[in-house]
Amino acid sequence: MANGVTRADIEAAIEEDYNYMLLERATAASTALSAFTKVDMGAKVQNLPALATRPNAKWVGEAEGDRTKPTSKFTFENKGLFAVEGVGG
Repeated sequence: MANGVTRADIEAAIEEDYNYMLLERATAASTALSAFTKVDMGAKVQNLPALATRPNAKWVGEAEGDRTKPTSKFTFENKGLFAVEGVGG
């Protein structure tokens, strides 16, 4: 980092409560962050359903018997969300 300031110096200056407040404000101000589901991580691993297959799009046919929209099948699988401490934590 610039001017000899290390990551540890910055982390020591930011208190735990301030980190939480900063994250809450960033989430409230961000459309992208507020659109996603917040997952409480009581344990270090949380299993979440995730889309396993990609849907594919097809054109509706112009012929008399081919005017229904083709649909694709999709499946879900469990994916693990792991909470780990950051580098230097």
